Amino acid sequence: MIAASAKDSAPHPPTTTDSTTIRGVVRTHRRTSATVGIGVLLLSATRQARQLVVPLWAGHLHIDAAHTALIVGLSTGVEALVFYPAGIVTDRGQRRSVAATCCLILAATVALIPLAGTAAWLTVTALALGFGNGIGSGIVNTIGADLSPAIGRPVFLGIWAEIADTGSALGPMLLSLVAAISTATIGIGAIGAVGAVGGVMLWKWVPRRTPTGEEEHATTVDEPSPETSR
Repeated sequence: MIAASAKDSAPHPPTTTDSTTIRGVVRTHRRTSATVGIGVLLLSATRQARQLVVPLWAGHLHIDAAHTALIVGLSTGVEALVFYPAGIVTDRGQRRSVAATCCLILAATVALIPLAGTAAWLTVTALALGFGNGIGSGIVNTIGADLSPAIGRPVFLGIWAEIADTGSALGPMLLSLVAAISTATIGIGAIGAVGAVGGVMLWKWVPRRTPTGEEEHATTVDEPSPETSR
């Protein structure tokens, strides 16, 4: 009877069911969400806000709609051109380098936009924006897949997508809010600062993966299992 009582009072290990619930996945991977997740949120915010920055500054420079559309189109073209080579680099394991470089280039070019005083310089900056965003094509989903656990993977990836989507929603909101209460220049600068912080966080926390698929942590996150490193 005493043995049965002791057995009942012993702590129970987490079950597979706990690992597949939203609460269980959030609890288990809370450190990943607070480190890499915040970096991804800031990257997504910068990416989404960049789509508003060029038209906003073009309006400030009194560039007509046709020329603004041309500038945006050229930026998108450069972005599409680097999809394939960027994908090769990412597939070879350079997740951390690609993510941080993408975010930092976006941050720097967004911050430089208020210095563009002519349509020509705005075009150059927009091309740099397209390049920076293009090299990070698919990086958010790739990092999420790298960090996802073998048990509870669909739930983890769903939460990961929500983090990225939250950043995509907050970026334009931040730009609009700051620009409304101050100036467009300060609003654009705020987005640049967000991107810079995101780039530093991604460099610090994203696991570094070698081309052979072996994983080294820049700074340890959740101590993933071997299945997580695939």
